[in-house]
Amino acid sequence: MTDGVYFHGLPGGPAELECLGPRSPLRPLDRLTRPGSDYEARLGSVVDDLRRAGPQRVVAFSMGAMSALRIAADHPELVSELVLIAPAGPLTLGDFLPQMAGRPVFQAALRGGARFRMFVYGQASAIRLMPQSFLESLFRSAPVHDKALLVDPDIMDGLIESWHSALLGSRAAYRDELSAYVSDWSGVLGRVSVPTVIHAGAGDSWVPPRMVRSLAGSLGCVPEMHEHPELGHYGVANKVLMKLR
Repeated sequence: MTDGVYFHGLPGGPAELECLGPRSPLRPLDRLTRPGSDYEARLGSVVDDLRRAGPQRVVAFSMGAMSALRIAADHPELVSELVLIAPAGPLTLGDFLPQMAGRPVFQAALRGGARFRMFVYGQASAIRLMPQSFLESLFRSAPVHDKALLVDPDIMDGLIESWHSALLGSRAAYRDELSAYVSDWSGVLGRVSVPTVIHAGAGDSWVPPRMVRSLAGSLGCVPEMHEHPELGHYGVANKVLMKLR
């Protein structure tokens, strides 16, 4: 069994793990650059990768949780342990959207069509032309501990690189996965029975703690829960990934 694999957030890419959890033993899996014409096909490619490697720990951050949970539900033999960090659960589990910092993104994905494509194009333009301003805007509602991460140039550059890879290099795949996320995939949760550990930040404005608790209560297993006071979305990821060995 290997040390495990890492499912990045959205937007995100392999550089996310390198900056938030340097020297991590995990292997990052970039879902967005996988072969396939849509989200389902790309997820199938990830399953093939896991099947070749054998059962292992799957660590997922933020919106990467959807793919990790789907694989754990459909292919439990491939997942020895599931570790979810600030996991974004199905929007259909409750009225979470008004409290989520990413609400405009999800609302655009729910509308779909040309307006959604233009919204994502606007995100791509922002990360290309004003990367630091784009980064700072994502941390605007974050707790103090999280904002302090931006002082580290390795973290700042790594996050910008990960968003570049999604919004500039894999924009169609990014839109596909967003569309899959805003659909009703809540039925997956009850079929997850593998050992599961969940970490949540009490100050997370991107994935509200109430959403994480609702996700945990909907699983087909009883997860080990850890809520980290004073940490937000990226702060809890940084803390957990630095300790995972």
